[in-house]
Amino acid sequence: MGSGQTELFLPFEFQKSFFDGKVWVNPEIGYNIVISDSDFDFWKFGLAVGREWEEGLELEAEVGAFVFPNNGEPDFPFFNVGFDYTINKNVHLIGSAGRGFRSSQDGTPDFFCLLGFQFLLGKAAEEEDPSHEESAGEGGGGADEASTPGYLRENTARTANRELRRTLVDPAAY
Repeated sequence: MGSGQTELFLPFEFQKSFFDGKVWVNPEIGYNIVISDSDFDFWKFGLAVGREWEEGLELEAEVGAFVFPNNGEPDFPFFNVGFDYTINKNVHLIGSAGRGFRSSQDGTPDFFCLLGFQFLLGKAAEEEDPSHEESAGEGGGGADEASTPGYLRENTARTANRELRRTLVDPAAY
C-alpha cells in the first residue's frame, strides 16, 4: 500500500466548529515531497466538512485537489463522503468513498474507498470519558460549562480523532 517511495507530507490544517461542536469545517493546504523523484511532488488543497448526526455517528465530506507543479502526473481534483460510527469509547468504524472529477483515461483514479476500524488506546481512550475532568461529579472546581463556548469545551481526543478520520477519508492522498 502506497507509492513505494519515501515521502514527506507537510500539511497546514485548521478547524472551526459550530453549533456546540456538532458541525465543523476543516480547510487544508499541504505539500508532499517525494524524496527520490521531485517530478512527483505535489500540493494538496482541500476542504472537509462534518456533522455529528446523532450520538455516536458523524457524517463527513471533502473536496480537494492534488496539483503536480513539475508535470509528473495530471492534476487530480476529487470528492468523497464518509462516516465515523462510535461502537464504544475505544472502537470506531470508519468508512468513506469518493472519486476524481476527471475521467480515468488520464491515469487518475475513478473510485477509491476505505472501510476500517480505529482503536483508541491509552490517553486517547481515557479522554473520551469525562469522569477524569476536575469538575465531573463535583459541585465546583471547574469552569461553568454553560458559559464556555462549545469550541472550547470540545474534547481534545475527539478533535484529534476527527483529524485522523479526515486524513483516512482520503486514502488517495497518501
